[in-house]
Amino acid sequence: LPLLFYLIERGREARRNRALFALSFGACALGGHPPTLMHMTLACLGYQLWRAAAPDRRPATRGSGSALWRTTWQIAAAMALGALLAAPQLLPFIEYLSESSSAESSRALARWSYGLSPGSLALFLNPYLLGAPTLGFEGLEPALGLASYENFNERTGFVGVATLFLALFALRFRRDRHT
Repeated sequence: LPLLFYLIERGREARRNRALFALSFGACALGGHPPTLMHMTLACLGYQLWRAAAPDRRPATRGSGSALWRTTWQIAAAMALGALLAAPQLLPFIEYLSESSSAESSRALARWSYGLSPGSLALFLNPYLLGAPTLGFEGLEPALGLASYENFNERTGFVGVATLFLALFALRFRRDRHT
């Protein structure tokens, strides 16, 4: 992701950066974890849109505003090219997803298949709230209005939660408006 952001920044200077972006994005797609690829895609598009809307610090040229928006379309095209490079990995996954029973099994177990329910946010941030396999379970699910989770790992957060907190902290204490 940092390399992709760097290539977005450098993309205004040379067309070869678009090709490097497409190759890098394709390599990410070949990584084999589509949810991470989706997060990276949204982050790159959001960053490019933010950069296109931000005032340019270089001397103004005729049509420079439209050039910034044109780079947004070029980034999207580079992402599409990267996805095409990774098609041998992505197409079987898309077929598998269409045949997956994840949604049906989640519905049968009364849980969300593609995200956290609002009530499970407390468990996501504090997975030991209801106990743990090594500590025993307290049986507090009904008292807290939470569903019972047989798999302890399904209710745990991840290290990235700290990163998200630090990103919010950075927004508050940024150096200047552009940053």
